[in-house]
Amino acid sequence: MSLEPRKPATESQPDRLPCDPAAVVLPALAALGAVAAIAVMPFVGQDRVPLAGRGRRKPSASIRDLETDCLQLQEIFRRLQRNLRSAPAGQAVASSPLKFGLFGVDLASADLVAEIARVMGAAVRDTGDVMRAVEDGGIEAPEPLCHAFGECQERLSKLIAERASVRLAIDEGLAVSLRLTELVQDLKRRCQD
Repeated sequence: MSLEPRKPATESQPDRLPCDPAAVVLPALAALGAVAAIAVMPFVGQDRVPLAGRGRRKPSASIRDLETDCLQLQEIFRRLQRNLRSAPAGQAVASSPLKFGLFGVDLASADLVAEIARVMGAAVRDTGDVMRAVEDGGIEAPEPLCHAFGECQERLSKLIAERASVRLAIDEGLAVSLRLTELVQDLKRRCQD
């Protein structure tokens, strides 16, 4: 059995298969969920004593990077909205529940998929750094602000629990990213660096 060399792509036969919308949207929602995890701060380490000199990043750098992640997530969800509207089969897929196996629309280019993966990793890292800064006293996170992060978590959970459509998941993802950006900017003003 011999392997045939791969034939070059033609216009009638594209070189890459379109990404499954769930494989694109779920990681972007997961990145939002990582940022919204700041909601747990009132319940974590309530009696901890701040440890100075633990070799961590400055709180101002961490919160600035997290703000950048939120702004990048806004742009990602805006691009997903545009791509869904302009895709040939976008309207049919847009009203379908967010699930794996919807290969009818090319929702994201390889560059956008790579950007989502990069931002997801950065958001997880930067959220962890901000949470450590809150624990160590470098950023003041009052309970009402943490509850606002929790409301974002609830909005994201509702999308999954109610099997939201692809369009609703993208639209709500943009709305949550806008709200999380506001909340992170509020934390930034409270940074004691």
